[in-house]
Amino acid sequence: MQTSVRHQQCRVLDDGCVAITFEPRGGTIRALPMLPVGDHPAYIAVGEVTHLADGIVKLHAFAGQLGRRHMRLIVRLLVEQGYRVAYVDRAAGRAMPMAEQIEQGDWKGWWRIDLRSIIDGLDTRPVR
Repeated sequence: MQTSVRHQQCRVLDDGCVAITFEPRGGTIRALPMLPVGDHPAYIAVGEVTHLADGIVKLHAFAGQLGRRHMRLIVRLLVEQGYRVAYVDRAAGRAMPMAEQIEQGDWKGWWRIDLRSIIDGLDTRPVR
């Protein structure tokens, strides 16, 4: 079961098992280990989303335990907001699920996610 609801001033997306919250005023995403309970649910990861240009977003300053289920929800959120590409900052030596590492240019060392391709692939697979 996938839901998307507004929780006070933030948006909550879940896949029936885990959830993320998004605070649009500051672009903060928090990964929740389960469906939210109460006004201030505990979270296991937090990071920032920065709009760069039409269709392009940057994910950065993430800390904590962000899993694939949470990444799928983040991709869904970004696509719903009209983004088609995300650039992701990761610590050296760390991989980024669903992304390709950039090897040259200004974004060297960052990761690039083609959001539309990911969401199209997710539409055919059940979320677990």
